[in-house]
Amino acid sequence: MKVRLALADGSRQTLTLVAVYERDLAFPEFVIPRSTALRHTPSAYADRILLTGPAADWLRARGQKVASRTAYLDDLAPRNAADDLASRLIVAVVAGYALLAAANTSSLAQRDRRAQRAYLRAIGLGRLQLLRCVLYEAAGATVVGVALAAVTAAACLVPLAVVLGTGTLPAVDAPWTAGVLAASVLAVALPAACTAHPLSDARKQFARRAA
Repeated sequence: MKVRLALADGSRQTLTLVAVYERDLAFPEFVIPRSTALRHTPSAYADRILLTGPAADWLRARGQKVASRTAYLDDLAPRNAADDLASRLIVAVVAGYALLAAANTSSLAQRDRRAQRAYLRAIGLGRLQLLRCVLYEAAGATVVGVALAAVTAAACLVPLAVVLGTGTLPAVDAPWTAGVLAASVLAVALPAACTAHPLSDARKQFARRAA
């Protein structure tokens, strides 16, 4: 198969297609022979040209720099601090909405259990016992949610880590992960405990019945 390309110096050349990438991650749209690229690159400020052999064997034109693989990787900065901050802000916003939804759901669930808490209070459960029941329920819901989220994240990140060649397990940011887990527990437990008010609910429930 023949492919006609417009090269950097404006000329056009017909090349033979010899291979198609199954996975084109981190590769340009086309990869051409270095001899063709060097012949048709008029500017010394081309993005980069990958060379083989010792760096000292290649002639340096004016404005060009020939670096070894080690020196190139030392100076490589694929992401700057602003990009990293933007990514963290996006994740923080998404996590904030998720925590808000979890807190709202937990609060609504406890409002629907007023009658059950009144009955438990009537049969002799103390206020702290009712509070423990509320917190146990919230903790159980949090554990189930975190487990489902971990399975979903692993299903997405493990194949990506394998493709990138970083190993079978993706990198884990321990402080960030611990912070999100702690926020999840607080977002579910605090609204549940504040909405429950076991003793006041029991009094209101039986006060309405007596009236």
